Amino acid sequence: MSKPTVNPYVILLVAVTSVSSASIFIRLCTSSPLIIAFYRLAFATLILGPITLFGSWRDLKRLSRREFMYMPVIGFCLALHFAFWITSVKLTSIASSTVIVSLHPVFVALGAHMLLKEKINKFMFSGIITALFGCFLIAYGDYELGRENLLGDLYALVGAITVALYFLGGRHIRRKSGLLAYATPVYASCTIFLAITCLASNLKFYPYSIREYVLFLALALIPMIMGHTLLNWALKYLPAAQVSTSVLGEPIGATILAVIILKEIPTLLTILGCIITLSGVYLTLKFGPIIES
Repeated sequence: MSKPTVNPYVILLVAVTSVSSASIFIRLCTSSPLIIAFYRLAFATLILGPITLFGSWRDLKRLSRREFMYMPVIGFCLALHFAFWITSVKLTSIASSTVIVSLHPVFVALGAHMLLKEKINKFMFSGIITALFGCFLIAYGDYELGRENLLGDLYALVGAITVALYFLGGRHIRRKSGLLAYATPVYASCTIFLAITCLASNLKFYPYSIREYVLFLALALIPMIMGHTLLNWALKYLPAAQVSTSVLGEPIGATILAVIILKEIPTLLTILGCIITLSGVYLTLKFGPIIES
């Protein structure tokens, strides 16, 4: 594996900061969650597509037919993640949604244990139990706020499971492929799946206000390209566990932005649940990297 020209941890910092803005942009949008997800991926694909074709076509040629066929599966997992998580942001608090979706390292650990025969030691197991208990506290607090908030928590949980599959699958292919040769086909297939879902749901792709399209573009440029794409870059040089764990900074950043921009202050029970959940996720991965480089 070639040595990176930029420190991967610096890239992680930029990526996590960028990803933290996603829930704010989503909340500012007035469109359907599926439409938001579609345009986020569509704009990202349109931006990266020409760069990939002209700058990374050699990497594309080196990919095997099996790897190309595997990418839509990863794209499908990513489509499910965005569909469920963006809906979650619309239904529950940003703090609850972003913390629950940050459970994905726990599911990465469980998935690696079941699929890759990675062992789960007692510290990881304690972390998993702690994280799930914190998630229960968040859900309990949101249940008292209303059924819609609890449904949003459930959607965030599904989003966490599907993005865990996305990380596990991505680590397998990113070991051998260039960044854009991997990310662009995955984003393109994700866009197609989301478009089909929008059509099946009888959602209109246009017209929307200029403000709405600007927000769609911002979602593509900042949290998508500067966030998720840079996370994919890091997957080539760092274990999936470390990349996945770094995203724990997203709910902290997103919650702070929500307080400042949206005046959305989480309840004390939500704050307690968030602290316990993030502590559990951190403990899970601190004592057991999931996939080695």
